[in-house]
Amino acid sequence: FKEFGRFLVNSTMGLGGLINITDIDGWARYDETFSQTFAVWGAPEGPYVMLPILGPHSVLDAASLPFDCYTNLLEQYENTSVRTKLNVLLVIDARQRLLAADKFLDESEDPYIAFREAYRQNREYEIYDGDPPVEEDYFEFFDEDEFDMEE
Repeated sequence: FKEFGRFLVNSTMGLGGLINITDIDGWARYDETFSQTFAVWGAPEGPYVMLPILGPHSVLDAASLPFDCYTNLLEQYENTSVRTKLNVLLVIDARQRLLAADKFLDESEDPYIAFREAYRQNREYEIYDGDPPVEEDYFEFFDEDEFDMEE
C-alpha cells in the first residue's frame, strides 16, 4: 500500500512521475523481492550459484525469479519494442553501478570468493533491511581488553 501511495502521489503531484515528490517528503522506498520475503519467512538461502547471463544468486533467489518476473510491471507492458529498450537500459544501468566492483575484484587474491562473500553479505543486509543480526561467536575472537574504553 505504501508503494502504491508513492505511485499515486508521484504520478499526480509529480508531473506524471517526472519529479519524485515522495523522496522530498521522506517517504521510504521499499525495493523488496520475493526471495527476501521468503527468507524472512524462514526459507533457507541455499548455496551460492552463478547463473549464465543473470549473474550471482542463491538457490532461493533463483527459485523466486519467476515470481519476480511475473510481478514486474515492465514485463506486463505489451509494446515489446519499448519493453526491450527499457530492459536494455536497465542492464546498462546495472553494469554501470557494478563498474566500481571491478577494481575491488582485480585487487583481491581470489576474485570468486571475494565476489561470493560480498554478494552474500549484501543479500543478508537486504533481507534484514540494513540491520542484520550480530552473531554472538563473532566477538569471542577478540580480547575484551582491546575494547576497554576507560583508558
